[in-house]
Parts: sequence; structure tokens; C-alpha cells
Amino acid sequence: MPTITRSNRTRLLAVPAALALAMSAAACGDDDTVVEEAEEAPGIQLVEGEQVTIEGEVQEVLDPTAFTVGADETLVYGAEAFAVDEGDEVTVTGDVTVFTVAAVEERYDYDLTDDLYVDYETELAVDSEEVVVTEQ
Repeated sequence: MPTITRSNRTRLLAVPAALALAMSAAACGDDDTVVEEAEEAPGIQLVEGEQVTIEGEVQEVLDPTAFTVGADETLVYGAEAFAVDEGDEVTVTGDVTVFTVAAVEERYDYDLTDDLYVDYETELAVDSEEVVVTEQ
């Protein structure tokens, strides 16, 4: 079950059900992180610049430093190779960015295979700080 944890409630964009969840959490008077389950609130959108934690199943491993997670196939990439396989359940923490091959190649000194990333160019993705396999 894909889950997104948001650390910046004020920049949250979501469907009305997720907004109701956020308002009910705010009404309780706590400033804890809001946790949203994507299946209960379809259409949750990542917000550029926000730090998130995503829990879900690895859908596709594109190369050692990139894979997709969850039913919406969110692209996850990072500085180091990931020890993940398709079907693994993972928890990913990182920053939401607009993915471009050129920016990732420059930041990490990579030479990516452009054809693998055509569907993700200029889409929101997660530049991971940590990836933990929770179930293989």
C-alpha cells in the first residue's frame, strides 16, 4: 500500500479527502507529520521542494541508481546504487524535484541512457537521501 509522508503540511496539494485529513490533523493542535495513504486519497501530488517519505512496491528498476515505486510509478533516483529488485517493498526519503536528465547528469556526474528516462523528463521525482527495503 503506497504511503506518502509529508513534512511540509502548508505546501500540501491533494484531493479533498486528503485536505480533510490534513484539516482534522490540524484541528488536533499537533504539528506532527501528515501521513497520507495514496489508495485512500487518489490523485495525491508531489510538490517540488518538499521532503517526502514514500512507502511502496518497486515497479521497475531502470538502472542501478534509479527505479520507480508505487502504482503511479514515481521515479526515485540518487547518488548511490540501490540494492532493490522489482516487487520489493521500500521506504524512500528524499526531496521532490523536477526530473531532467541534464540536471541529474550534472549533479551526480552520470551519463544516463536518455531513452530510459523519456517518460520522466520534466516530471516530479524523488531525489533520494535514503532507501530502505522493508520486504523482499
